[in-house]
Amino acid sequence: MDENIQYLPNHSIDDLIELALVQMDLEEIPCDSDALSILRAYCDPIEVFSTVQRLRTSEHPKERMLFAFILAQLDAPQLSFLEQSLAALFEMVQHETHSDVLHAVCIALGHLKDPRAIEPLVRLKNHPHEAVRYGVAFSLSGFEDLAAANALIELSRDTDYMVRDWATFGLSVLTNLDTPEIREALLARVTDEDYVVRGQSLVGLAERKDRRVIEAVQAELSGEFHGDWAVEAAELLADPSLYPPLQSLWDRLGPKDKSAFESSFREALVACAPRY
Repeated sequence: MDENIQYLPNHSIDDLIELALVQMDLEEIPCDSDALSILRAYCDPIEVFSTVQRLRTSEHPKERMLFAFILAQLDAPQLSFLEQSLAALFEMVQHETHSDVLHAVCIALGHLKDPRAIEPLVRLKNHPHEAVRYGVAFSLSGFEDLAAANALIELSRDTDYMVRDWATFGLSVLTNLDTPEIREALLARVTDEDYVVRGQSLVGLAERKDRRVIEAVQAELSGEFHGDWAVEAAELLADPSLYPPLQSLWDRLGPKDKSAFESSFREALVACAPRY
């Protein structure tokens, strides 16, 4: 937290809301600001919820976005408060037309992690704006639900790489579901142009012990190093055919990468070592 605003816990909720609106223009992640952190840490959630209601119907999209972001971060375990938050967000899903606000609403529903959000989120999976589809992929990830998984399968084919990334991540490691459709969706991503998407798909198939992924893991280990997804997949597969490309990749790495990924490589090499 910025040392220059440590005094802000003494300010009113309205002051913090105004600061949060300013910081939304400055932060790379608009829902992650000092003012929002202070609202969450120091302010009574019921009082905050009451105060921010004016933002919900504001004519300014940024204020409606902030309303959703605040609901996503309030620490209020009371069931009645959760119900009010969900009701407000579900109403916004139905009536909101601004894509940035819908994105914020989707992200908020993802933070609340209530299974009742699955159906309204799924209805937005084909939204024309990629920011909304990204919010849907983010928020459906982590549910053990076939409807959510099927939507993520569709989103894993999205034209936007960030949407594909989150959808593939959700199918890969954020669910215990294992269906032929999920496996086929992951297999379709092992040649994705984005290395993060490729990596997530390799890990997801390796987690499911799907040996069709071995060739793709070999190819990734033999190419340019972008991260240790393929190394993790190799460890999970524990196949001796992966030992030579693992060792070769390790030998090619520079000192910085060797320092950062030594543990991952060591465990993968042990798992894939030939046993005579």
